[in-house]
Amino acid sequence: MGNPMKIHSHNYTVKINLIAPPFSLNSKQLRRITGRINKLRDNYDDFRAICSCENGVLRYESETLLPVKVDGSKQKVLVVYGNPATQSVKNGMFFFSRADGGRHSLWGKLAKAGLVYPIRKESRDEEADCRREMILQGASSEKYLVGLTTYYSFPTPGSDKAQFSGVAGVETLGFLAK
Repeated sequence: MGNPMKIHSHNYTVKINLIAPPFSLNSKQLRRITGRINKLRDNYDDFRAICSCENGVLRYESETLLPVKVDGSKQKVLVVYGNPATQSVKNGMFFFSRADGGRHSLWGKLAKAGLVYPIRKESRDEEADCRREMILQGASSEKYLVGLTTYYSFPTPGSDKAQFSGVAGVETLGFLAK
């Protein structure tokens, strides 16, 4: 798979045999999907670190983050995003950073809404570690137990300039019925 990565406790691995039922892709369909996956792997290091398609088996890492400690006095909130960004999966935290490496504005918006406490650390890694632990421990907010997940598990590059970014990128790859 190339670059080894640290698998975080809330990340999970998806393995899909594309040549077996229910997919049963023929060789032409498999070449098309594999070609698109390899194009992404060739152009995006984060994608290469978390995804492969070999011998008809698609394998990728994805993410979901749910509290493991439950406080019955808090309201439960599950935030569902379209699909994960490759850089977030690779770094072990939703909205790890913007495409340019800066802080992602989503965390400020969630803090303003009272869903998470504001966090500012020296590095994105420290912020991610702190946020992850707070969410897992049910301590991200005084009033809410917050969980984060995605509707589609397949990760794509986060930049809107990337050819296969976002849910539209999943559709372009041919994984979703149109």
